[in-house]
Amino acid sequence: REAEEKKAKREAAEKAKREAAEKEKVKQSKDNQKTAKSSQDSAAYTEKQRREAEAAELKRKAEEEMRRKVEAEAKRVAEEARSMAEENSNRWSSDDEAEDNVDYHTTTSRHAREAEDENDAQEEGRRARNRGGKATRQKKNNKHSEKADREEERAVGRTNKTKGKQKKTSSLQQSFTKPVAVINRDVVIGETISVAELANKMAVKGSQVVKTMMKMGAMVTINQVVDQETAQLVAEEWGIKLFYGVK
Repeated sequence: REAEEKKAKREAAEKAKREAAEKEKVKQSKDNQKTAKSSQDSAAYTEKQRREAEAAELKRKAEEEMRRKVEAEAKRVAEEARSMAEENSNRWSSDDEAEDNVDYHTTTSRHAREAEDENDAQEEGRRARNRGGKATRQKKNNKHSEKADREEERAVGRTNKTKGKQKKTSSLQQSFTKPVAVINRDVVIGETISVAELANKMAVKGSQVVKTMMKMGAMVTINQVVDQETAQLVAEEWGIKLFYGVK
């Protein structure tokens, strides 16, 4: 019987040892699984960081390229505006010189223009004779009097040509009995208006309106649309009053 008890104890000890070994094996397996999962998570996190870094770099490069394009376009537009301003300035200077050398008429009627020219010639002739008489008396002994008279006549002639619409209207009133109606320069516009339409309503050359707006610091074209406030500022340069909507 003692032998049986020893045998039972030995078997129980062996069984306990086997169970302990089995538990240790299971525990080691779980630990290995945890270690593998942790390594996988770490690798996945590193890959995510790499992709995020690549995306951020691509975004930075795209923004840098967009900024470069915007700066290049702004530079191109500024250069075009500068070139256009220089070209228009030269053309307007030529136009102004041409206008100064051309006789000014206040009407498109051929007969009215002829009468206007005739009145100018008669008036200038009378003034030249009056000046000639005075100059003869005052510069009788001056050897340069004749040259001075000619220069004075030319200067007065140029002045008479540039006196403008008021003097010409007065000359026409002396030739025709029909009275000349007063031109209404009040202009009615909407919320917006193109430069060409504004010039037409004000009876002013479109190039003159563009020139004035460029002097005011606005780079515009003849077909560009402007708002009421801008149109009012331009109209004030010609002493014209604007009405909005229906007058």
